[in-house]
Amino acid sequence: MEGRTILVYVLIVGMIFMASSPGVAEAMVSIIMNPCELSKCIEACKNLLHDKFLSASCYQGTALIWHQYHIDNNKSFPE
Repeated sequence: MEGRTILVYVLIVGMIFMASSPGVAEAMVSIIMNPCELSKCIEACKNLLHDKFLSASCYQGTALIWHQYHIDNNKSFPE
Protein backbone atom coordinates (compact mmCIF):
# COMPACT_ATOMS: atom_id res chain seq x y z
CA MET A 1 0.00 0.00 0.00
CA GLU A 2 2.82 2.43 0.84
CA GLY A 3 4.46 1.76 -2.53
CA ARG A 4 1.31 2.77 -4.38
CA THR A 5 0.96 5.94 -2.30
CA ILE A 6 4.53 6.97 -3.11
CA LEU A 7 3.95 6.21 -6.79
CA VAL A 8 0.81 8.37 -6.83
CA TYR A 9 2.69 11.27 -5.20
CA VAL A 10 5.54 10.95 -7.71
CA LEU A 11 3.10 10.95 -10.62
CA ILE A 12 1.25 14.00 -9.28
CA VAL A 13 4.50 15.93 -8.77
CA GLY A 14 5.61 14.93 -12.29
CA MET A 15 2.35 16.16 -13.82
CA ILE A 16 2.58 19.46 -11.93
CA PHE A 17 6.18 19.89 -13.10
CA MET A 18 5.24 19.22 -16.74
CA ALA A 19 2.25 21.57 -16.59
CA SER A 20 4.31 24.42 -15.15
CA SER A 21 7.33 24.04 -17.43
CA PRO A 22 8.93 27.27 -18.64
CA GLY A 23 8.33 26.46 -22.31
CA VAL A 24 11.94 25.69 -23.25
CA ALA A 25 13.00 22.48 -24.94
CA GLU A 26 16.24 20.96 -26.18
CA ALA A 27 16.80 19.02 -29.37
CA MET A 28 19.64 17.37 -31.24
CA VAL A 29 20.52 17.79 -34.91
CA SER A 30 23.21 15.97 -36.86
CA ILE A 31 25.28 17.25 -39.78
CA ILE A 32 27.55 15.00 -41.85
CA MET A 33 31.09 16.41 -41.92
CA ASN A 34 33.97 14.48 -43.44
CA PRO A 35 36.30 14.71 -41.61
CA CYS A 36 34.56 16.00 -38.52
CA GLU A 37 36.88 18.32 -36.59
CA LEU A 38 35.47 19.72 -33.37
CA SER A 39 36.61 23.31 -33.98
CA LYS A 40 35.03 23.37 -37.48
CA CYS A 41 31.95 21.65 -36.11
CA ILE A 42 31.44 24.26 -33.38
CA GLU A 43 31.99 27.12 -35.84
CA ALA A 44 29.45 25.68 -38.32
CA CYS A 45 26.95 25.04 -35.52
CA LYS A 46 27.23 28.57 -34.16
CA ASN A 47 26.71 29.99 -37.66
CA LEU A 48 23.65 27.79 -38.13
CA LEU A 49 21.96 28.17 -34.74
CA HIS A 50 23.30 31.51 -33.42
CA ASP A 51 22.18 32.01 -29.78
CA LYS A 52 20.30 28.69 -29.68
CA PHE A 53 23.58 26.73 -29.80
CA LEU A 54 24.38 24.80 -26.61
CA SER A 55 27.10 22.29 -27.48
CA ALA A 56 28.46 20.06 -30.23
CA SER A 57 30.51 16.90 -30.56
CA CYS A 58 31.87 14.72 -33.37
CA TYR A 59 30.84 11.09 -33.63
CA GLN A 60 31.99 8.91 -36.56
CA GLY A 61 32.05 11.76 -39.08
CA THR A 62 28.77 13.28 -37.92
CA ALA A 63 28.46 16.52 -35.98
CA LEU A 64 25.95 16.14 -33.16
CA ILE A 65 24.50 19.52 -32.19
CA TRP A 66 22.44 20.32 -29.10
CA HIS A 67 20.27 23.40 -29.33
CA GLN A 68 17.55 25.04 -27.31
CA TYR A 69 14.30 26.63 -28.45
CA HIS A 70 11.21 28.13 -26.88
CA ILE A 71 7.91 26.30 -27.20
CA ASP A 72 5.01 28.31 -28.58
CA ASN A 73 1.71 27.03 -27.19
CA ASN A 74 0.07 27.43 -30.60
CA LYS A 75 2.68 25.43 -32.56
CA SER A 76 3.94 21.88 -32.27
CA PHE A 77 7.45 22.45 -33.65
CA PRO A 78 9.80 25.43 -33.80
CA GLU A 79 10.27 27.23 -37.10
